[in-house]
Amino acid sequence: MMKKRQGDKRKVWAVAAAWGSVLVLSGCVRQTDIPIVTERKEQALESQEEHETEMPAEETQADRLVLIREQAEVPERYEISFENEDITITADVEVEVPETDRISLKAVEYTAYTEEELETFKEILGQELGIQEWIPMDSWEGGVRMSFHSPDFAYNLSMGAGGGQDVPVIWLLDTDISDGGNGDWDPGDLTGCPMSEAERGELQAVLEEKARQLLQKLGLEDLTLEGAWWRQLSVGDKFSWALSGQYGVRLRYSRKFGELPMASMGQGHGLLKADPQYVEFLYREDGRLLVVKNIGREQVGKTWEYTDFLLPFSSVSQIFEQCMKNMEADGDTGTETYGGKKNHMYLTVTDVKLAYHLECEGQNEDMPMTYERKGKLVPVWAFYGTVETGEERSSLNEGRETLLLAIHGENGTIYGK
Repeated sequence: MMKKRQGDKRKVWAVAAAWGSVLVLSGCVRQTDIPIVTERKEQALESQEEHETEMPAEETQADRLVLIREQAEVPERYEISFENEDITITADVEVEVPETDRISLKAVEYTAYTEEELETFKEILGQELGIQEWIPMDSWEGGVRMSFHSPDFAYNLSMGAGGGQDVPVIWLLDTDISDGGNGDWDPGDLTGCPMSEAERGELQAVLEEKARQLLQKLGLEDLTLEGAWWRQLSVGDKFSWALSGQYGVRLRYSRKFGELPMASMGQGHGLLKADPQYVEFLYREDGRLLVVKNIGREQVGKTWEYTDFLLPFSSVSQIFEQCMKNMEADGDTGTETYGGKKNHMYLTVTDVKLAYHLECEGQNEDMPMTYERKGKLVPVWAFYGTVETGEERSSLNEGRETLLLAIHGENGTIYGK
């Protein structure tokens, strides 16, 4: 059980902040050669042991719990308001930390589906849609990857077992109805929707329950709701799409391992190569299931150790801010205007949380992600936000929340670009 650290956390900041401008390439990366806090960690532990020998007996009980928020001196909210000629950074958000005294480090392995598992998925989705028999379209690699359609051609179903560099995929798609006409996450204009916000909320609760039941049937009940977006729906007309006047809701689910969620690539643009498994459903307002996406697959083994030290949050936030401020030096702050001057960039932090990131064994920036790798889940501080540029503040990520940076909670390794 973890005990309260008594070391001088300001010394840790001095070392961590010095690394703020050093970016370690994204994904399942190798660690920095020398963890930035190793020496300070040992000093903190020595200081703690010396101090504890001087404390009264009633204050040195081994069963005293010191929660993560106190250990890492995490504030209730993260606030910043910074502006220079190149970039503006603003934040006023709650910092999400689990109510626990330690974080477990878990072994993880990406695994492929068996043919029997894919067949089970196909049968369950057929039952959900009232499809008695799927008609094969084509197959690859001896049937490991397969495509089907419903007898009336209303649905296509593609399945890939995964393995090697292939991602495990199960993708059901309504061929005539889409919510993709307005960008991945832009809901479009909802002002014409006949339902009030309260009515949409009530209907969404019903559709979330339908999705929960389907997840249970598929054996994915350990996934939790990550987000919900109301969407305008379009219908296919030959080779074009036109708004139908109908609406639907897209639900996204991701996995939470014990006390922490995974740092989500679904909210980013490939910042972390080891994308955790996620599932999406798209329901029409009348309850018709339009889309099922089940992408990726990981299996988690037993906990093999626990964190015994976390950087103070002040050090982590300094690293994040320094990285964001240094983007101009790396040529990343916006696009150039006709005069050769870069557009001003606006970063708005919308979410900060302690999360898991998968580090793969032997993986580095020059090696492609594979789905036959083993690794471990490590704690990272995940900073999410929106990115805009120019005087009109045009969104660079369709207005959606993006993973801006992830920082290793123990040694300050930076996952980003």
